[in-house]
Amino acid sequence: MEKVSVVIPAYNSARHIGRVLKALREQDYGRYEVIVVDDCSGDSTTKEVRKFKWVKLIENKRNLGLSKSMNRGVKESSGEIIITLHDDCVPLSKNWMRKLVRTFRKDPRIGIVASEYVIDFEKLNLWGKCFSYAYWLGADRKFAKKEGVEETRLISDKCDAYKREVLEEIGLFDERFKFANEDTDISMKAHALGYKIVKNNECKVEHVLSESERERTVLDHFRKAFQITENQAYVFMKYGVGFKIDAAFFIISSIVGYFLPLYLIGMYLISIPLHKFFGFFGVIALAAVYLVRPELLSNNLLGAGIGITYLLAKNAFKSLRYFRYYGKVDLLIPITLFCFFWDLAAGLGWIRSILLYIKKELVP
Repeated sequence: MEKVSVVIPAYNSARHIGRVLKALREQDYGRYEVIVVDDCSGDSTTKEVRKFKWVKLIENKRNLGLSKSMNRGVKESSGEIIITLHDDCVPLSKNWMRKLVRTFRKDPRIGIVASEYVIDFEKLNLWGKCFSYAYWLGADRKFAKKEGVEETRLISDKCDAYKREVLEEIGLFDERFKFANEDTDISMKAHALGYKIVKNNECKVEHVLSESERERTVLDHFRKAFQITENQAYVFMKYGVGFKIDAAFFIISSIVGYFLPLYLIGMYLISIPLHKFFGFFGVIALAAVYLVRPELLSNNLLGAGIGITYLLAKNAFKSLRYFRYYGKVDLLIPITLFCFFWDLAAGLGWIRSILLYIKKELVP
């Protein structure tokens, strides 16, 4: 039986870290250790963790970020299997760990096994419910009925198991990623080395977002949009993965439209290979303006108007999933508007990311 090391990066998680550790204590797997790396929390996270005497606690003297914290935990671990588990993800079954480990035995080429993370939508506060449509938090556990093991392109990010030798061959987590994108990076590196990534849909954890003090207000959520796009330009240039790149195109096309309105068509055509929906929407919108109100083609605010219309239409369509799943209309407008402004924050994060990329990667 392989020894398992569960590494939990923790930050201001006093409200829910106890639930996570209790669920781990109840696992029916025989050989495992749990390591919590506290990333200089400002609440009583360390006090809560110390209640669990069998848990190894590592305290960062300053805030290091996600990847550095996970690497620190991995280096202190001794298991042949490493599980990285976020501090707000609670295993939902006693055999969660055992099933994850057993999955590796299905194929020697499997290097990473992802869990499925779910939410209890009804328990989320208003902003958490809206946020679940702006950023994938997991399926509502009422509808998460999928079973079995399936091959996947990316790890789950919140609850993944690695063969130790695979993680070490990759070089652990790239420490430039303080908030996000380490999942894309390590997934692409695993594939490049010839390893498979699979997801075991029977290994579920609940993402208890609303219990987190980190994301209690709408401003917390918008701040997160800005944070998770910090290294997006680097990930895009290296792997071609452009999360929320349409939000970046919205801001860029608004600027182009204001100063060089006649170049808008070129901007939309260039964006088609990178985000076809945004690009085609812009081309069609320009064609409609040309046919109905051609004098508006020289309007400095045309690019912004088209971009705003695109984002509102996109997020209104996204909010219809709420109606389809729950048969209610009460959150359609809040979801649409929340997602719209969240995209704006993500777009600004993208612009910052581009500037950081130029400074770090292109400027000698």
